[in-house]
Amino acid sequence: MKFDKFYGDYITAQRTSANVNIDTTFRCRLQCPFCMRQRDNAKPKVKSSQDLSYEAYDKVLKFFKRLNFCGQLSDPIYHKNFLRLLEIRKQQCPNHLVTIATNGSGKSMDWWNNAFDLTQRSITNWVFGVDGASQQTHEIYRVNGSFEQSFNAMVEAGRRNMMVEWQFIVFKHNEHEIEKAKKMALDNNICFRLLKSSRYGDHKNARHILPPSPEWVSTEQDSQNIRWRPEKWYHAEHDFTRARTLRSKTH
Repeated sequence: MKFDKFYGDYITAQRTSANVNIDTTFRCRLQCPFCMRQRDNAKPKVKSSQDLSYEAYDKVLKFFKRLNFCGQLSDPIYHKNFLRLLEIRKQQCPNHLVTIATNGSGKSMDWWNNAFDLTQRSITNWVFGVDGASQQTHEIYRVNGSFEQSFNAMVEAGRRNMMVEWQFIVFKHNEHEIEKAKKMALDNNICFRLLKSSRYGDHKNARHILPPSPEWVSTEQDSQNIRWRPEKWYHAEHDFTRARTLRSKTH
């Protein structure tokens, strides 16, 4: 099935929904071991490296008021013209609520400054998947990922007082860095979230990365997480849920 046809059919079927999760591309530079990209049934799509067209994107903007650019099979920022997608959203529907989930690697600070310029004055939540407080721990699961690039992007978003979240999946190799990562986040005006992951797949094949503490081993039914928000967020009423509530009252 062609990329745009898939989204066209999906949008038509879900047009009455308030939100949509969307892959803007089938590209990603990382090779995370338990990512859905590694599954056999996903490999044909991954190999296609297709990007969402402007035509399909226009349908998304018309039918949905909340967009979740989530990397189910990809990372949204690797769409060849992702900045253009952000620009179109800014021009056509700046009040749409948008969450952008990314690993944050592979882009220059000039690129990030452009991305933040296009989203700073809109209701946009940037979520960075960074699983460690150093390159050594981060790259064990986020294979080919750059801790420095991801962290610098988060720091810049925090400096701009944007809604930005550091999402940290707990593994055996990074559990000892939780407190360090938490401090690094809060010191830079970044929300910090610890995640239990349901991506361990068959635990027998993941024992080398399972956290020592059973509390961090998740199942499909158990998606609990813990979040800390920077102090500035409370004073600035910097909360995505509140933003969504305020928006609904004005429409």
